[in-house]
Amino acid sequence: MPTRSSFDLDEESRRALEFDDLLEWIASFSRTAPGRARVLALAPGCDLDRILAELDAVEETRACVAEAGRPVPGGLSDPEPALDALRVEGACPTASQLRDLAGFLLAVSELRSLLLGLSRDERPRLRRLGETLPDLREEAADILHC
Repeated sequence: MPTRSSFDLDEESRRALEFDDLLEWIASFSRTAPGRARVLALAPGCDLDRILAELDAVEETRACVAEAGRPVPGGLSDPEPALDALRVEGACPTASQLRDLAGFLLAVSELRSLLLGLSRDERPRLRRLGETLPDLREEAADILHC
């Protein structure tokens, strides 16, 4: 029988635990609309191994931020307006939307470089995350050139 990795709380339990308020508070730190939506969609976990792995990832991130500061600049522009316009055939993003998209792509590339520069022994989870991020500097440069 497969195990479930999460469960949903009934409305009364969510209210008593202030679960939605907690998610709202955490989501307030999100830099983008998709990040905010992802946080708000979280459900309580019940897979102990996954919970412990996530806690290890949080501690690794906390230690890294304490040593090196925030890896992503504050005020990062939201790429969604440009991406939304690009999804519509015949639509054209505005110059400011394209600039914001290029800035976001550059920030992802900078984060990738930072994470790939971390020690595999000391920061294995963050290093693996860096390996999943694409290098988008060329795409950002193309957007800025246009």
